[in-house]
Amino acid sequence: MNTQLVDYLVSIITHLSPEEQTLLQEKLAIKKVGKDAQQSYQELLQLRAEIFLRRQGKPLTPSPDDVIYQLREERDEQLMSAGFGDLSNRNNVLKNI
Repeated sequence: MNTQLVDYLVSIITHLSPEEQTLLQEKLAIKKVGKDAQQSYQELLQLRAEIFLRRQGKPLTPSPDDVIYQLREERDEQLMSAGFGDLSNRNNVLKNI
């Protein structure tokens, strides 16, 4: 371990202004998040491989994409009816006018 380098870095950091120390901490946090994201991605790939092996290569039915799409469609319908009421009834009323 290079203790002289560490001591030198500590002395530099302690002489930084509060604003510079904050900036340094932010930059170090960003690098840490990047490493955490990479590690999480690798863990997800490993989990995907384990699921694939356990299912013997059979795809999920329905696919996760299909489930997400269906849930979004249902949510959109709920939001539309909450914001605008039942549009089908309004269209029928307008046709009869």
